[in-house]
Amino acid sequence: MTTTLLVLCESEAAALQWRARAGRFADARVEACAAREAWHGALRAALAAGNGSVIVCREQTWLQDDVAARAREVAADLDRRFPNWSLCGDAGVAPDGVHRYHHIKDDRRGPEPGAGPRPVLALDGNLMLANTSQWQAAGAALPALSDFDAIALAASLEGLAHGLLPMTDARLGSVIAGTSGSERHDPLLHEPLVEYLRAYAVRAPAAEAGAESGFYARLSQAAGVAVHAELLRLFDAALTRARGHRKPRILIGCRSQFDRAPLLDRAVASFSQAAQAAGELAAISVRILSDLPETQFAAEVARVKALHPVLDLDGWHLPVREKRLSRVDLLLEEYGHFLENKPALDAQLDCLIALHGRERIAQWKALTD
Repeated sequence: MTTTLLVLCESEAAALQWRARAGRFADARVEACAAREAWHGALRAALAAGNGSVIVCREQTWLQDDVAARAREVAADLDRRFPNWSLCGDAGVAPDGVHRYHHIKDDRRGPEPGAGPRPVLALDGNLMLANTSQWQAAGAALPALSDFDAIALAASLEGLAHGLLPMTDARLGSVIAGTSGSERHDPLLHEPLVEYLRAYAVRAPAAEAGAESGFYARLSQAAGVAVHAELLRLFDAALTRARGHRKPRILIGCRSQFDRAPLLDRAVASFSQAAQAAGELAAISVRILSDLPETQFAAEVARVKALHPVLDLDGWHLPVREKRLSRVDLLLEEYGHFLENKPALDAQLDCLIALHGRERIAQWKALTD
């Protein structure tokens, strides 16, 4: 299987260099676009082709020879876990619209560790993998925004508008040659997503404010809070679609602080806010653990439940001698399915290699044999 590698170059000289080393990349067909004004047209055509995955990178990105095989591995994983993914890259904006996931090694800093794919509001990096099949099926089309340098951001927002998720993944981490290029091509490094969109609205040519790019104009010209709320609405809808009708359950075990009631109340209040914010994306349950005398424990749990009647909250009374065993039972209840499916457990452990290293992960896997 051949994967297209689309390289966005600043000059014809750079494009010629990329074409000359095309043979280094196994199973990849290199297409080098030699002019900035042609970037949108090249990416637009690649996305519209709908014939699998396309790797897109800037000219200053250093790629491993097996980048095509790695990209196909990531795509297969995303197809299984987030079937409506649109783009996956080496950097992106978190759902809060301010913080970034960054898997780029450059002169400023090293990449952040990662544990598997992360849904984001928008991509903003130097390397991305495009799911052209989903893009075409959803009827999405990249607007012809000639002066909009952050084309990954534009493509991300267009995908969100059609129910497609942008993602980041440490497995697509890249190395950038030189600081100046990185700074120029990371417009969201120093400013929130909303501010960048509003700045773009000021400089966007009138010719680009038509129906085709109306989505960006509407977001950019609104008040900041409204922009973020709209993006989160689209993000939540796409994430819900990715998970289908499966609503994951998050169980929070909270050690009791009955001797410090205000502290316990603040903790439970934060859990309640999280449950409301999760909406249809996840069901959050809270269990308060304590070894207090059972009568006193029941009364305190009842008091806390009365403060948050909507929250799924209850208490687990743990006699001292049963504490450790009960905690083990709790873990087995929540994760017992992994005992019957070792490949699934191994796959989850593999996501932690970047954090703990292959040697430790191998030791953990050996414990499950």
